[in-house]
Amino acid sequence: MLPVIVLNAIIMMYSRCGFVLTSFKVFDNMLERDVVSWNTMISNFVQNGLDDEGLMLLYEMQRQQFMIDSVNVTALLQQLQI
Repeated sequence: MLPVIVLNAIIMMYSRCGFVLTSFKVFDNMLERDVVSWNTMISNFVQNGLDDEGLMLLYEMQRQQFMIDSVNVTALLQQLQI
């Protein structure tokens, strides 16, 4: 099993290359996640126009007892057109 920090880096790599589905597969198969894992995946969805998926992941993050932080909120709000 790879450490969380390595898996987070893999998610980030796939995200930056535009491989949203692949990065989510890595995220979804993680046995352990931290706040960075959640923030990276939420940002990945939002930056690739998958706002609903990002919002659903935020809901799931909260349901699993992770605290919503400024990184989550910023990722979601950056897509709003004011």
